[in-house]
Amino acid sequence: MAPKVFISHATEDKERFVLDFSTKLQENGIDVWLDKDKLLPGDILIDKIFEGLKEAQSVIIVLSNDSINKPWIKEELNFSFLNRLSKGIKIIPVIIDKECKVPDCLISTFWGKVENTNNYQENLDRIIDAIFDRTNKPKIGSPPSYTQLELTEISGLERTDIIVLKTSCEYELKNDNPHERHLKSRELFHNDGKWTIPREKLNESLEILDRHGHIKLLRSLTTQNPSEYRITMYGFQSYLDAYIPEEYNAQRKAIISLIVNNNTPSIDMKKRLNIHILRSLKSENLIILDKFSGGSITISNVSPELRRMLD
Repeated sequence: MAPKVFISHATEDKERFVLDFSTKLQENGIDVWLDKDKLLPGDILIDKIFEGLKEAQSVIIVLSNDSINKPWIKEELNFSFLNRLSKGIKIIPVIIDKECKVPDCLISTFWGKVENTNNYQENLDRIIDAIFDRTNKPKIGSPPSYTQLELTEISGLERTDIIVLKTSCEYELKNDNPHERHLKSRELFHNDGKWTIPREKLNESLEILDRHGHIKLLRSLTTQNPSEYRITMYGFQSYLDAYIPEEYNAQRKAIISLIVNNNTPSIDMKKRLNIHILRSLKSENLIILDKFSGGSITISNVSPELRRMLD
């Protein structure tokens, strides 16, 4: 249904602006109440005017040097303010004279200014948008994907830090490599010409993870923001404990069983998880590794504590 709009104006402004303005509004699907169109011989002027005001969903007050001094304009404005409070109608001031004094009651209302009554298409478009409650504001898009991930908390780290660590560790597990290597942030967090995490936030998280010992940044004198790094044993363990504790514990137990039962256990040394488990056992002084290369290992000493872990 077409929105109903009442135009409050002075007779002096009818020919120079209001008639053309009213026509343009109606051409854009708006039902305009204008005395010229609505009043018939024998009608009681005041009754018809207030009938139009009662039905209006928006009231346009055409402000000019002539209209601001008209008593009935003030009456129509007062009635419109009552309707705004009780019905929520819109009051849209349209100023057509540069030096026109705006009534105090409209100071806090957004105005439409028409500086050229012969050419005001841009102003007209904005007034029509206000009547239809349209906005040129872009629709709210989807949040960045990195903000939607379900994460497990890791002590001392914020959301972006956890995402960077998690992504890095999962990349390591997916691309098993027995040799230590440096990861490149561009390879992990840059797709289709865009950073999946804003670059500034990514650099901040890398610095935080480095300070907390989860990663080790490769720094140089010429690079202000290091982009290459490796995951530390502590960082990898933090990820395992948070995200795959059952898989990790099962594999750790399986490797401990192989070690206890054979000092040259058959362990796949191309698996990143297996290498981490062996290194963690060594760091805990549970085993001594004599050989750790060429895809095979030799263990010269197995601690009693390690044997007890199978009991």
